Amino acid sequence: MEKVYKLKWDLDHSGDSEKDAFHFTFKNDIEFGADIISTRYFELPDEIYFQANFSIINEYDYLLNSLMAPVMSNRMLEIITCLGDTNIRVIPVIMISDLYPVKSIDVNRIKKSDNLVNFNFRIIQIMTYTDVFDYGNSEYDNDFILPVGNIHKLVLRKPLIGFPPIFRIKEKASEIFISQITKEALETANIKGCIFEPVETS
Repeated sequence: MEKVYKLKWDLDHSGDSEKDAFHFTFKNDIEFGADIISTRYFELPDEIYFQANFSIINEYDYLLNSLMAPVMSNRMLEIITCLGDTNIRVIPVIMISDLYPVKSIDVNRIKKSDNLVNFNFRIIQIMTYTDVFDYGNSEYDNDFILPVGNIHKLVLRKPLIGFPPIFRIKEKASEIFISQITKEALETANIKGCIFEPVETS
């Protein structure tokens, strides 16, 4: 049986309030957490700026961040997208060193500073939900608004063509799932910052 995993952040490496990167405020950033787990297109700035400890982000690929968004390195993103159809929206990210004086940040000038700026990360939004929730074998509460209420036991059923490389489900939109093939590819490439939590499949 093909395995599936939840893609989680490794919480052990960050020494800065349990986050690797902290975003600079932007329009509607309060709603960002709900928007990024949806499949709707929403308005964003051209880039999202974060301030980060470069000694951490230069060593890791999947960054725990103040937006709680899937921020991954270009290398990690390339590995995932090469494995098959992902239907994702890629959101540009600019990381600014925490050594950079915050008050003097000028968006029009900051790209000229090589050692204090990092363009190696992206946020992804998965633009479709994958219909693989096993209603017969999962255990959950009913809900009048959401597809399901609290899930006590999560079981995903394998589609005929196999699981996508990376996906969300509408019944648990806050989670990101990856296929066994994706997990193995990330491990082979020594991608850092990820925890893979097994999910039962049918």
